[in-house]
Amino acid sequence: MLCDYTDEFVNELVSHVCKLVKHRGNHRIEARDVEFVLDLVYKMPSAPRASVHVFGAPAPIRPDRITPQPTEAHKQRMLLIKKVVKKP
Repeated sequence: MLCDYTDEFVNELVSHVCKLVKHRGNHRIEARDVEFVLDLVYKMPSAPRASVHVFGAPAPIRPDRITPQPTEAHKQRMLLIKKVVKKP
């Protein structure tokens, strides 16, 4: 039973990784592709690599995203929408 779950997990993981590699237009699966899918799809952090101790930390797979601050025009539109929705 545990082997079935493991087999299904590996098949899904390889399927996601292959789609990612095909989307990038590459023909080789790299360790970073597997790490990316494990992080993005399965929310599994990756173990640090041995090269971290020698060369420092590698570049992050996904850089932290900066959320844009709403502009004044957006704030005014949102206030207008709230005002219209409140009216009976």
